[in-house]
Amino acid sequence: MKKSVSLPVIILFSALLATFSCKKDEPVDKLLLGKWKVQSVTVIYYENNVKIWEQTLYSIEPELIFQFSDGGTGTIYEDNEVKGAFTWQLKGDKLALDMGVDDKPEWKISIDKNTFVWSFEEYETTNKVLQKLEYIYTATKIS
Repeated sequence: MKKSVSLPVIILFSALLATFSCKKDEPVDKLLLGKWKVQSVTVIYYENNVKIWEQTLYSIEPELIFQFSDGGTGTIYEDNEVKGAFTWQLKGDKLALDMGVDDKPEWKISIDKNTFVWSFEEYETTNKVLQKLEYIYTATKIS
C-alpha cells in the first residue's frame, strides 16, 4: 500500500525550496556596470500622438558600445575606439547622462539578464502638429 506524503511535509519542502533557490535581485546600478554592445535601434515617429511609422536598424555601423563604470562614469566606443566619456546617475527607472554638452538626456531603462533597453523621446511642434520621435536602443552585455 502506498503512503501519502502529508501536507505539512509538502509545505515545509516548498518553503525550503523557495528560500534556497531564489537568487536575490541585484540593484540596477550593479547590473548596469560593464560593456554593452548596441544590437538595434528603433525609431518611432508620431504626429499628434498617432503613430505614423516605425523603423528598426539591426546592423549598427559603426559598432557602438557603452561602458558603465563604478562611481558613475562611462565611456562610449565606436569600432573599439574611444569616442567620448560621460557621467551617469540613476533616478528610479531613469538614467541621467551628462556627456558634457547642453543636452543632458534622461533615458527610461530596463535590464533583464544580459539585455539592456533604454529609450527617450524628443518633441517638437511645427504648424500646430505635435511631432514626437521615440528612440529605443537594445544592447547586450559583452563584459
